[in-house]
Amino acid sequence: MKKIKSIICLFMVVVLISGCGNTVSETPTTDINTTEHTIVETTEIIQKTEEQTTDEVLSSTEKITEENSTTETTTEQQAKPITEPSTAPSEYCYVTIICNAINENIKNLKKEKQPFVPDDGVLLKDVVVEIKNGDTAFDVIKKACEDNTCKAKCTYCQKNGIQIEYTYTPAFDTYYIKGIHQIYEKDCGMQSGWMYSVNGTFPNIGSSSYEVKSGDKVVFAYTCNMGEDIGNIY
Repeated sequence: MKKIKSIICLFMVVVLISGCGNTVSETPTTDINTTEHTIVETTEIIQKTEEQTTDEVLSSTEKITEENSTTETTTEQQAKPITEPSTAPSEYCYVTIICNAINENIKNLKKEKQPFVPDDGVLLKDVVVEIKNGDTAFDVIKKACEDNTCKAKCTYCQKNGIQIEYTYTPAFDTYYIKGIHQIYEKDCGMQSGWMYSVNGTFPNIGSSSYEVKSGDKVVFAYTCNMGEDIGNIY
Protein backbone atom coordinates (compact mmCIF):
# COMPACT_ATOMS: atom_id res chain seq x y z
CA MET A 1 0.00 0.00 0.00
CA LYS A 2 2.80 2.34 0.81
CA LYS A 3 4.30 1.57 -2.57
CA ILE A 4 0.99 2.27 -4.32
CA LYS A 5 0.53 5.50 -2.37
CA SER A 6 4.03 6.55 -3.29
CA ILE A 7 3.38 5.92 -6.95
CA ILE A 8 0.13 7.87 -6.79
CA CYS A 9 1.83 10.78 -5.06
CA LEU A 10 4.62 10.74 -7.56
CA PHE A 11 2.11 10.79 -10.40
CA MET A 12 0.26 13.73 -8.87
CA VAL A 13 3.49 15.63 -8.41
CA VAL A 14 4.37 15.09 -12.09
CA VAL A 15 0.90 16.31 -13.14
CA LEU A 16 1.17 19.35 -10.97
CA ILE A 17 4.64 20.15 -12.21
CA SER A 18 3.48 19.80 -15.83
CA GLY A 19 0.53 22.16 -15.26
CA CYS A 20 2.63 24.74 -13.51
CA GLY A 21 5.13 24.63 -16.32
CA ASN A 22 2.46 25.42 -18.93
CA THR A 23 1.03 28.19 -16.84
CA VAL A 24 4.40 29.78 -16.24
CA SER A 25 5.48 29.51 -19.83
CA GLU A 26 2.23 30.94 -21.35
CA THR A 27 1.55 33.87 -19.03
CA PRO A 28 5.00 35.50 -19.13
CA THR A 29 5.09 35.06 -22.89
CA THR A 30 1.82 36.96 -23.27
CA ASP A 31 2.98 39.66 -20.88
CA ILE A 32 6.33 40.04 -22.62
CA ASN A 33 4.74 40.32 -26.06
CA THR A 34 2.27 42.88 -24.79
CA THR A 35 5.03 44.82 -23.08
CA GLU A 36 7.18 44.78 -26.23
CA HIS A 37 4.23 46.02 -28.33
CA THR A 38 3.54 48.78 -25.80
CA ILE A 39 7.21 49.80 -25.83
CA VAL A 40 7.19 49.97 -29.66
CA GLU A 41 4.02 52.10 -29.68
CA THR A 42 5.44 54.36 -26.98
CA THR A 43 8.69 54.73 -28.93
CA GLU A 44 6.76 55.67 -32.09
CA ILE A 45 4.71 58.23 -30.17
CA ILE A 46 7.86 59.71 -28.68
CA GLN A 47 9.47 59.89 -32.15
CA LYS A 48 6.37 61.54 -33.62
CA THR A 49 6.24 63.97 -30.70
CA GLU A 50 9.91 64.79 -31.17
CA GLU A 51 9.38 65.32 -34.91
CA GLN A 52 6.36 67.57 -34.29
CA THR A 53 8.26 69.46 -31.61
CA THR A 54 11.24 69.87 -33.96
CA ASP A 55 8.97 71.13 -36.76
CA GLU A 56 7.27 73.55 -34.38
CA VAL A 57 10.62 74.76 -33.10
CA LEU A 58 11.93 75.24 -36.65
CA SER A 59 8.71 77.00 -37.67
CA SER A 60 8.88 79.27 -34.63
CA THR A 61 12.58 79.92 -35.29
CA GLU A 62 11.84 80.87 -38.90
CA LYS A 63 9.05 83.19 -37.77
CA ILE A 64 11.29 84.80 -35.17
CA THR A 65 14.06 85.16 -37.79
CA GLU A 66 11.62 86.81 -40.23
CA GLU A 67 10.29 89.11 -37.52
CA ASN A 68 13.82 90.05 -36.48
CA SER A 69 14.73 90.66 -40.12
CA THR A 70 11.65 92.84 -40.58
CA THR A 71 12.40 94.66 -37.34
CA GLU A 72 16.02 95.24 -38.38
CA THR A 73 14.92 96.51 -41.80
CA THR A 74 12.36 98.84 -40.21
CA THR A 75 14.95 100.02 -37.70
CA GLU A 76 17.43 100.68 -40.49
CA GLN A 77 14.79 102.59 -42.44
CA GLN A 78 13.93 104.64 -39.39
CA ALA A 79 17.54 105.24 -38.52
CA LYS A 80 18.51 106.19 -42.07
CA PRO A 81 18.18 109.94 -42.47
CA ILE A 82 15.76 111.06 -45.14
CA THR A 83 17.29 113.62 -47.45
CA GLU A 84 14.76 115.65 -49.35
CA PRO A 85 16.14 117.15 -52.56
CA SER A 86 16.08 120.91 -52.43
CA THR A 87 14.48 122.75 -55.33
CA ALA A 88 15.90 126.08 -54.24
CA PRO A 89 19.27 127.24 -55.64
CA SER A 90 22.21 127.67 -53.30
CA GLU A 91 21.90 131.47 -53.40
CA TYR A 92 18.41 132.92 -53.63
CA CYS A 93 15.99 135.49 -52.31
CA TYR A 94 12.21 135.80 -52.09
CA VAL A 95 10.24 138.30 -54.15
CA THR A 96 6.72 139.57 -53.46
CA ILE A 97 4.70 142.03 -55.56
CA ILE A 98 1.58 143.57 -54.01
CA CYS A 99 -0.79 146.42 -54.76
CA ASN A 100 -3.38 145.93 -52.02
CA ALA A 101 -3.23 149.61 -51.09
CA ILE A 102 -5.14 150.30 -54.31
CA ASN A 103 -8.15 148.34 -53.02
CA GLU A 104 -8.56 150.89 -50.24
CA ASN A 105 -8.35 153.73 -52.76
CA ILE A 106 -10.15 152.08 -55.65
CA LYS A 107 -12.19 155.19 -56.35
CA ASN A 108 -8.98 156.98 -57.32
CA LEU A 109 -7.78 154.25 -59.70
CA LYS A 110 -8.15 154.80 -63.43
CA LYS A 111 -11.01 152.66 -64.67
CA GLU A 112 -8.99 151.09 -67.46
CA LYS A 113 -6.50 149.80 -64.87
CA GLN A 114 -9.03 148.13 -62.58
CA PRO A 115 -8.90 144.74 -64.40
CA PHE A 116 -5.19 144.46 -63.54
CA VAL A 117 -5.68 144.68 -59.78
CA PRO A 118 -6.24 141.29 -58.05
CA ASP A 119 -9.02 141.09 -55.45
CA ASP A 120 -6.48 140.52 -52.68
CA GLY A 121 -3.93 142.85 -54.24
CA VAL A 122 -1.25 140.13 -54.51
CA LEU A 123 0.51 139.63 -57.84
CA LEU A 124 3.31 137.38 -56.56
CA LYS A 125 4.06 136.08 -53.09
CA ASP A 126 7.44 134.79 -51.89
CA VAL A 127 8.60 133.40 -55.22
CA VAL A 128 12.18 132.09 -55.15
CA VAL A 129 14.62 133.90 -57.42
CA GLU A 130 18.17 132.66 -57.92
CA ILE A 131 20.80 135.31 -57.40
CA LYS A 132 24.51 135.68 -58.05
CA ASN A 133 27.10 137.92 -56.50
CA GLY A 134 26.31 141.58 -57.12
CA ASP A 135 22.62 141.18 -57.99
CA THR A 136 20.41 144.06 -56.90
CA ALA A 137 16.79 144.41 -55.89
CA PHE A 138 16.14 145.67 -59.41
CA ASP A 139 17.72 142.52 -60.89
CA VAL A 140 15.57 140.17 -58.83
CA ILE A 141 12.29 141.99 -59.60
CA LYS A 142 13.09 141.70 -63.30
CA LYS A 143 13.78 137.98 -62.99
CA ALA A 144 10.63 137.42 -60.95
CA CYS A 145 8.49 139.15 -63.59
CA GLU A 146 10.15 137.27 -66.45
CA ASP A 147 9.82 133.83 -64.85
CA ASN A 148 6.31 134.02 -63.38
CA THR A 149 2.72 134.79 -64.27
CA CYS A 150 0.05 136.56 -62.25
CA LYS A 151 -2.71 134.65 -60.48
CA ALA A 152 -5.28 136.03 -62.91
CA LYS A 153 -3.32 134.38 -65.74
CA CYS A 154 -3.98 137.20 -68.17
CA THR A 155 -3.00 136.70 -71.81
CA TYR A 156 0.05 138.93 -71.63
CA CYS A 157 1.42 137.20 -68.53
CA GLN A 158 1.03 133.78 -70.12
CA LYS A 159 3.09 134.82 -73.12
CA ASN A 160 5.73 137.10 -71.67
CA GLY A 161 5.60 136.94 -67.89
CA ILE A 162 4.45 139.82 -65.72
CA GLN A 163 4.76 143.14 -67.50
CA ILE A 164 7.33 145.57 -66.06
CA GLU A 165 8.54 148.95 -67.36
CA TYR A 166 11.47 150.99 -66.05
CA THR A 167 13.72 153.90 -67.00
CA TYR A 168 17.36 154.67 -66.34
CA THR A 169 18.32 157.91 -64.62
CA PRO A 170 21.94 158.83 -65.46
CA ALA A 171 22.15 161.53 -62.81
CA PHE A 172 21.60 158.95 -60.07
CA ASP A 173 22.99 155.98 -62.04
CA THR A 174 19.92 153.98 -61.18
CA TYR A 175 16.85 152.41 -62.71
CA TYR A 176 13.40 153.55 -61.76
CA ILE A 177 10.40 151.25 -62.04
CA LYS A 178 7.48 153.04 -63.65
CA GLY A 179 4.92 150.23 -63.88
CA ILE A 180 4.28 146.58 -63.05
CA HIS A 181 1.40 144.53 -64.48
CA GLN A 182 0.12 147.60 -66.35
CA ILE A 183 -0.20 149.58 -63.11
CA TYR A 184 1.89 152.75 -63.31
CA GLU A 185 2.84 155.68 -61.12
CA LYS A 186 0.02 158.19 -60.67
CA ASP A 187 -2.60 155.65 -61.85
CA CYS A 188 -4.18 155.87 -58.40
CA GLY A 189 -3.56 159.48 -57.42
CA MET A 190 -0.73 161.98 -57.78
CA GLN A 191 1.27 160.41 -54.95
CA SER A 192 0.98 156.84 -56.18
CA GLY A 193 3.75 154.62 -57.51
CA TRP A 194 6.01 151.61 -56.80
CA MET A 195 8.36 151.33 -53.83
CA TYR A 196 10.45 148.46 -52.52
CA SER A 197 11.54 147.08 -49.13
CA VAL A 198 14.08 144.46 -48.08
CA ASN A 199 13.36 142.42 -44.97
CA GLY A 200 10.75 144.97 -43.89
CA THR A 201 12.97 148.04 -44.32
CA PHE A 202 12.64 150.63 -47.09
CA PRO A 203 16.16 151.52 -48.32
CA ASN A 204 16.84 155.17 -49.18
CA ILE A 205 18.61 154.26 -52.43
CA GLY A 206 17.31 153.11 -55.79
CA SER A 207 16.52 149.42 -56.29
CA SER A 208 19.35 149.02 -58.81
CA SER A 209 21.86 150.24 -56.23
CA TYR A 210 20.84 147.87 -53.42
CA GLU A 211 22.70 144.54 -53.50
CA VAL A 212 20.68 141.65 -52.13
CA LYS A 213 21.94 138.76 -50.04
CA SER A 214 20.84 135.14 -50.01
CA GLY A 215 17.63 134.72 -48.00
CA ASP A 216 16.52 138.35 -48.36
CA LYS A 217 12.80 139.05 -48.70
CA VAL A 218 12.28 141.72 -51.33
CA VAL A 219 8.83 143.30 -51.59
CA PHE A 220 7.70 145.68 -54.32
CA ALA A 221 4.53 147.42 -53.19
CA TYR A 222 2.32 149.99 -54.82
CA THR A 223 1.63 153.05 -52.68
CA CYS A 224 -1.15 155.57 -53.05
CA ASN A 225 0.29 158.03 -50.52
CA MET A 226 4.08 158.30 -50.89
CA GLY A 227 4.66 155.12 -48.87
CA GLU A 228 2.73 155.98 -45.70
CA ASP A 229 -0.03 153.49 -46.56
CA ILE A 230 2.46 150.62 -46.97
CA GLY A 231 4.56 151.23 -43.87
CA ASN A 232 7.25 153.59 -45.18
CA ILE A 233 7.00 156.32 -42.58
CA TYR A 234 9.87 158.80 -42.65
